Amino acid sequence: MRRRVALAALATVVLFGACASPTPSGSPSEPPTSTAAQAPSAAPSADPTAAYLAQLDIPALLDRAAAYGSPVAPGEDPNAYVASLQAKYRGVDRVAVLREVFARLTAGAASETVRERAVLAFVQQLSVHDFASPFMAIPVFDPLVLFEVHAMDCQKDSRLIADLYAAAGYGSRVVDFYGHAVAEVSYGGGWHYADADMFGGGEVVTLPDGRIPSVAELSRQPALLDRIPVYLENAVLASYPGSTGKNGAAMVWTYPSYSYFSAEYFAGNPGYPAYLARRAFPASAPDPSLMFGWNDPGALVRTSASDIALTSIPSRPSPQPPTIRSVSAGPGEIRLSVGPSGAASASGYRVLVGTTSRGWDYGSFTGSAAARAAWANPGGWTPDMYPRLFASPPSDSAIVEGAGPAINVPGLQRGTYFVSVMAIDAYGRQVGRLLWPPSNELRVAVPG
Repeated sequence: MRRRVALAALATVVLFGACASPTPSGSPSEPPTSTAAQAPSAAPSADPTAAYLAQLDIPALLDRAAAYGSPVAPGEDPNAYVASLQAKYRGVDRVAVLREVFARLTAGAASETVRERAVLAFVQQLSVHDFASPFMAIPVFDPLVLFEVHAMDCQKDSRLIADLYAAAGYGSRVVDFYGHAVAEVSYGGGWHYADADMFGGGEVVTLPDGRIPSVAELSRQPALLDRIPVYLENAVLASYPGSTGKNGAAMVWTYPSYSYFSAEYFAGNPGYPAYLARRAFPASAPDPSLMFGWNDPGALVRTSASDIALTSIPSRPSPQPPTIRSVSAGPGEIRLSVGPSGAASASGYRVLVGTTSRGWDYGSFTGSAAARAAWANPGGWTPDMYPRLFASPPSDSAIVEGAGPAINVPGLQRGTYFVSVMAIDAYGRQVGRLLWPPSNELRVAVPG
């Protein structure tokens, strides 16, 4: 009982930003390389680290993380489940595992930017921001436990990225925005941000020269963040009964520049943003608090992020997936009726029509019972759909925009079509956004 109370107390501290990350170590050394994308075959070994690495299957870890309809179930006591994982992996060198994971993820990468995107894509898919999970309230930072439970918020996944890079010999730190946190990693003489919570699929801002910017650089061009759709994974997660998505019972569909750089927001939260660093990488063995070295006040350094520019940025809601009220077809056309798309002021709807499926869908249908009969993927979400979640639906036959709620798509040949509808807004258009969360995909047969 005392252990559970201590964990709950730590959760309050961690989730509100009173944690730190590794201190930058000057010019990072080149990471170790590996040609093995999968776990190498190995004979049984008495060495717990060798045995763990022999069975480590990164694609399998990612598939389990993306199985949103069947999250990890801890039984009655999530703390006991976490403790059992620590006992299972007692003696495994966490730093050696992180170093090997980094090497496998980045094997063959042609540049540091490619390396970072590979690491970022891994943590983005591995981490599932679901507050329905009982693991969310437990401040566990032990990487081997995180690999198993998947439930992570920005505090956890930013530190996991920092740890992966620190284990590989790079400088790393966390940028604490109070309500949000991201990692920064050091290479090529500068810092480069990595956000595994808001975004997915390896999505990250890149500058015209191909570089991933630091947070300070990004603060001078905040609209670049708003081109990238946020929380697409959570849109799928929230389509399952019992899942809550981001921030409890309500999904958050807000353009991310506000959470990063709004002067109005930080005026009410003094002391933020800040850089969180630690003087030394932790020992390999897990510590009893599950924090993997992130709870040692003597090793943590917090400095004001005075180089991050804060400007007047309003909180802008972003459109949610539209509701399909009706769908029908006549000779050469498809007729749709769409419903609301959340709190955002949609300027209209974009209908994308193609002869091939977009290859993914939500766990349930949002719309009328009659419209559900046209659902192209009634089986819902499967983990192999994850990479396609971040691509625009195919539209080789038509792209039509309308104010709604009724929209017609004319000029079609006889045949079967796959249809997705996105609610679009004026601000998103202004900043160059290309993808909004689409409706369920429809399959519609158009007569001749």
